[in-house]
Amino acid sequence: MKSALFRALLWLSSRFSLRANQRFAEQLARGVWQLSRRHRQVIETNIRLCFPQLSAQQQERLARQSLAETLKTALELGPLWKKYGHQIDDLIASTSGWEAVQAAAGQGQGVLIAAPHLGNWEVLGLFLSRLPNFALLYKAPEQAGVENTLLRYRGQAGARQIAATPTAVRQILKTLKAGGAVGILPDQKPKAGQGEFAPFFGQPAYTMTLFSRLAAKTRVPVFVAAAIRRPQGNDGEDGEGFDLHFVPADEAIYGSPTESVASLNAALENLILKAPEQYQWSYKRFSITPEGVPNPYHRSEISGN
Repeated sequence: MKSALFRALLWLSSRFSLRANQRFAEQLARGVWQLSRRHRQVIETNIRLCFPQLSAQQQERLARQSLAETLKTALELGPLWKKYGHQIDDLIASTSGWEAVQAAAGQGQGVLIAAPHLGNWEVLGLFLSRLPNFALLYKAPEQAGVENTLLRYRGQAGARQIAATPTAVRQILKTLKAGGAVGILPDQKPKAGQGEFAPFFGQPAYTMTLFSRLAAKTRVPVFVAAAIRRPQGNDGEDGEGFDLHFVPADEAIYGSPTESVASLNAALENLILKAPEQYQWSYKRFSITPEGVPNPYHRSEISGN
């Protein structure tokens, strides 16, 4: 059922332009904000924790914007995958730091790219597919039909996709050893025993150590990257396309797991602050807590983890 709904959403959204879907997402966000108390509270909790310096009014404004931007990312999939899969450059307004990535890839020693849930990471994946032997790590959804759809469209520009299974590390290392590039979404909660707590916007966030272990083992160039949606202009007109950002990681990324995950989270923060409303604050990033620290979402009477 979910597979059919997902395909229907892709088909329907692909009938409209990217701008039309973005505008609809803004309208839809108003209804979701009012009707989905649970969804709203997760966003509000994250914003309150990560931006305590903002007033209550500013926090609510950022939370509402975040919901709209998250819905934009979802509704952009149809036109993005069905119309721009092989001509993604038509959506790229600017790039920053891309020359450094190209130079690193040209050295033939492999490249690691950390892509947080910021802006539209599907745009970034399609753009990065031009790198030689590019692969991306993904967590397989429960529905096989949804996974098949993701594999089809994410791979249409040539990206190889590595499922997060016990063999994933071996495949990633093989790709990097062969001089390829690998993209990983590093801000997903890892399983117990596969992460460390590190500050993220001043909060202890259980962060995957996989990325850090790969960086330390291979010593390949590491970048933090995102495709950030251009905001609406002061004249009320929509922005054009996406700005791509590629930022070299600090040398601490190759340090101990504790040092590395702290460095990684700091780099993600700096990138997110370019457009904080475009980060996926609807994700329960802090539901795994250090011993003795209460679950912040439970305090908000939000069910689940």
